[in-house]
Amino acid sequence: MELQLAAISIVAPITAGIVQALKMAKLPSQFAPLTAIVVGMLVAFIGTGFTFTPQIWLTGIVAGLVSQGLYSQVKEAKKIITG
Repeated sequence: MELQLAAISIVAPITAGIVQALKMAKLPSQFAPLTAIVVGMLVAFIGTGFTFTPQIWLTGIVAGLVSQGLYSQVKEAKKIITG
Protein backbone atom coordinates (compact mmCIF):
# COMPACT_ATOMS: atom_id res chain seq x y z
CA MET A 1 0.00 0.00 0.00
CA GLU A 2 1.44 3.35 -0.98
CA LEU A 3 0.40 6.89 -0.22
CA GLN A 4 -0.96 9.00 -3.01
CA LEU A 5 1.11 12.15 -2.55
CA ALA A 6 -0.64 14.01 -5.35
CA ALA A 7 -4.00 13.33 -3.73
CA ILE A 8 -2.71 14.45 -0.33
CA SER A 9 -1.46 17.72 -1.81
CA ILE A 10 -4.97 18.39 -3.11
CA VAL A 11 -7.02 17.02 -0.21
CA ALA A 12 -5.05 18.69 2.62
CA PRO A 13 -5.79 22.35 1.74
CA ILE A 14 -9.44 21.54 1.03
CA THR A 15 -9.67 19.79 4.38
CA ALA A 16 -8.00 22.72 6.16
CA GLY A 17 -10.53 25.12 4.64
CA ILE A 18 -13.51 22.98 5.56
CA VAL A 19 -12.33 22.46 9.13
CA GLN A 20 -11.64 26.19 9.53
CA ALA A 21 -15.15 26.95 8.26
CA LEU A 22 -16.55 24.49 10.79
CA LYS A 23 -14.52 26.13 13.57
CA MET A 24 -15.94 29.50 12.54
CA ALA A 25 -19.39 27.89 12.79
CA LYS A 26 -18.70 27.14 16.48
CA LEU A 27 -16.98 23.73 16.30
CA PRO A 28 -14.95 23.44 19.52
CA SER A 29 -11.22 23.63 18.78
CA GLN A 30 -10.45 20.43 20.65
CA PHE A 31 -12.44 18.49 18.04
CA ALA A 32 -10.58 20.02 15.08
CA PRO A 33 -7.96 17.23 14.64
CA LEU A 34 -10.56 14.44 14.70
CA THR A 35 -12.81 16.46 12.40
CA ALA A 36 -9.86 17.01 10.03
CA ILE A 37 -9.24 13.26 9.81
CA VAL A 38 -12.91 12.54 9.08
CA VAL A 39 -13.19 15.38 6.55
CA GLY A 40 -9.91 14.31 4.92
CA MET A 41 -11.23 10.78 4.51
CA LEU A 42 -14.51 12.07 3.05
CA VAL A 43 -12.78 14.44 0.61
CA ALA A 44 -10.41 11.66 -0.50
CA PHE A 45 -13.40 9.33 -0.89
CA ILE A 46 -15.30 11.84 -3.02
CA GLY A 47 -12.20 12.82 -5.00
CA THR A 48 -11.48 9.24 -6.05
CA GLY A 49 -14.89 8.63 -7.51
CA PHE A 50 -16.41 7.12 -4.37
CA THR A 51 -13.84 4.36 -4.02
CA PHE A 52 -13.28 3.43 -0.37
CA THR A 53 -10.18 1.27 -0.12
CA PRO A 54 -7.62 1.06 2.70
CA GLN A 55 -5.33 3.22 0.54
CA ILE A 56 -7.99 5.93 0.39
CA TRP A 57 -8.50 5.66 4.16
CA LEU A 58 -4.79 6.15 4.74
CA THR A 59 -4.60 9.00 2.23
CA GLY A 60 -7.53 10.75 3.94
CA ILE A 61 -6.08 10.29 7.42
CA VAL A 62 -2.67 11.62 6.38
CA ALA A 63 -4.28 14.52 4.49
CA GLY A 64 -6.34 15.40 7.58
CA LEU A 65 -3.27 15.44 9.80
CA VAL A 66 -1.27 17.38 7.21
CA SER A 67 -4.07 19.94 6.98
CA GLN A 68 -3.80 20.62 10.71
CA GLY A 69 -0.05 21.15 10.40
CA LEU A 70 -0.55 23.33 7.33
CA TYR A 71 -3.07 25.51 9.16
CA SER A 72 -0.86 25.93 12.23
CA GLN A 73 2.18 26.84 10.09
CA VAL A 74 0.24 29.47 8.14
CA LYS A 75 -1.12 30.87 11.40
CA GLU A 76 2.38 31.04 12.88
CA ALA A 77 3.81 32.66 9.72
CA LYS A 78 1.06 35.28 9.81
CA LYS A 79 1.89 36.03 13.44
CA ILE A 80 5.60 36.46 12.60
CA ILE A 81 4.94 38.65 9.56
CA THR A 82 2.48 40.96 11.30
CA GLY A 83 4.67 41.21 14.38
